[in-house]
Amino acid sequence: MKHALVCAVSLFLIFVVVGQAFSQVIRRPQIELYAGVGIPTAPESFKDYWKVGFSGHGQYVVFLRPNVGVTLGAGYERFTFDEEKVLSDAGIGPGSGVSIDAPVSILEFGIGVRPYLTPAEAPTQIFLFGMGTMNVMKWKMEISWPGGTLIVVPEDDETKMGVAVGAGVEVPAGESINLIVQGVLRIVSSDKLTGGDNLSFLGVTAGLVF
Repeated sequence: MKHALVCAVSLFLIFVVVGQAFSQVIRRPQIELYAGVGIPTAPESFKDYWKVGFSGHGQYVVFLRPNVGVTLGAGYERFTFDEEKVLSDAGIGPGSGVSIDAPVSILEFGIGVRPYLTPAEAPTQIFLFGMGTMNVMKWKMEISWPGGTLIVVPEDDETKMGVAVGAGVEVPAGESINLIVQGVLRIVSSDKLTGGDNLSFLGVTAGLVF
């Protein structure tokens, strides 16, 4: 985790310097903050037994060309366990007093490219999105019942690489603020959490551009 933070800070400082240089001649950099939901899509165990989660992200965008941006981003996702479905599938009724706590969280850092499909001077901007990511995943599982608590999986984590691809739209909301909406499929390789299968989820977010 410490190495991930050091790497992210270093990349950010380099990115800011590069962004200041390019902003003098092409298009000013922009800061984006947005939030929404993460919808589990794979593998089947993740899709079936974890609920739609929270997704929050921030990005700094530098324009290498008027219609091509390079992004430096950080994000956080948290998914809660679908306790009701698991207990139902196991044949355990709602009055049993059994509860399961098994949250999964992902802290993400990434660098990507954003080609725009509309002219730079157009009020409404439509873009595609691709990013390479480094993901710090954390999870645990505890089962509680009236007689006590069993820690099935102690708190654990792993850092894995991933990719994110998607598209979005940016529209004016004032003289210096735009609104942004985007849908991004995020794929993360995992050994411990999924047993070797890729973990993926669809992020649907909206926010502000400064």
